[in-house]
Amino acid sequence: MFALKTKIKVLHVPYRGSAPAVTELVGGRLDFMMDPPARLIPLVRDGRLRALAVSSEKHYFALPDTPTVAESGLPGFKIIGWQGLIGPAGLPDAILRRLNTEVVRILNEPATAELFRPFGNEPAPTSPEEFKRRLAADIAIWQTLADEIHFVRI
Repeated sequence: MFALKTKIKVLHVPYRGSAPAVTELVGGRLDFMMDPPARLIPLVRDGRLRALAVSSEKHYFALPDTPTVAESGLPGFKIIGWQGLIGPAGLPDAILRRLNTEVVRILNEPATAELFRPFGNEPAPTSPEEFKRRLAADIAIWQTLADEIHFVRI
């Protein structure tokens, strides 16, 4: 998506996970990479890597002086990783509401945020309706990208 929107030519190099790619980046054998920040923050802080931009729509708590991609010249660019809870189809509404209430309560506790932050995450609880909209929006984004690059589904 970044390459398409910037119209730059990039070569995707598939690695067996982020760790080997980060090693190649630190070693100067890669020009750049996009990856969840938790693994990269210590390398940025000690000067082995330079954070160029974050893909979220707002500044990232652990790299507050790093601009967003949108601020850097690609308005509207936003890619955010997330975690969520998904249950079986037909889950009774009362159970769904109770689970959501308890998860939101726990995620809003300051101690919970402190557990998530070392992994590069900030709790952002939502309602089931907001989560459903988020899923639909993300599917639309990635489906559009797949169509643009003529990705063939098997």
